[in-house]
Amino acid sequence: MAADKFAMSRDGEDILVEKNFAQLVYLAGKFAGLSTTLLDTQAILADLSGTQAKPSEIRTILNLRDAYHYAMSLQYISEVSFAALLKINLFVIGAGASGAGQIRVQPVVVPLTDMIYQPAIPDETQVKREFADLVQSEATTTDKAITLLLWLSRAQLFLDGNKRTAIIAANALMTGGDCWPFLKTSWRNTYSACNSITKTATPPTLNTGCTTPPSLVSDRPNLTKLLPETDLSMMFP
Repeated sequence: MAADKFAMSRDGEDILVEKNFAQLVYLAGKFAGLSTTLLDTQAILADLSGTQAKPSEIRTILNLRDAYHYAMSLQYISEVSFAALLKINLFVIGAGASGAGQIRVQPVVVPLTDMIYQPAIPDETQVKREFADLVQSEATTTDKAITLLLWLSRAQLFLDGNKRTAIIAANALMTGGDCWPFLKTSWRNTYSACNSITKTATPPTLNTGCTTPPSLVSDRPNLTKLLPETDLSMMFP
């Protein structure tokens, strides 16, 4: 089980998030394939001119800003509900986008580096139950957050923005549990971790054939089994 490395007061967290807000948005933007730099992100968030970012990249960054503002308003882990998860996705991809903030009801294909991954269409009742079991478990806050990040990346609950939603929701859990958010992590390592869990065909604690998300009711995934070659210490600041 991943331990909680740092405990912070709410005031301390607010200061930390405010100081590193551009870093949080920049990290999440890399899951959308943005080519913008951290300096570009800082300029866009500050409404400064001079950035060479495309209009679509600017919109993505502003959506992530809004998603993080909402996620960081969730004061406690109990507030990181399934409804809150849907709202994070709504902000992430924009209210006007198809399927924003809704569990997908159509198939998707996820292109990875060396394979194509086609997750099953989610069963909303099942994923609601699994989400609730995850956040209400006796695991540490950090363990819950990492598991949520990887589970959402694998399950692909939404038509778009799954990994962006996953990292923001994971950080909502971290700050809700008075823990240090994932903000100084190498985005390449985090992205690699999410792709590793997506590409794992049949981890020991998952249903055969990668047709459903991991069952969190009686056999919550063991992180070292899900990612046997991934150093989970890279997830921490």
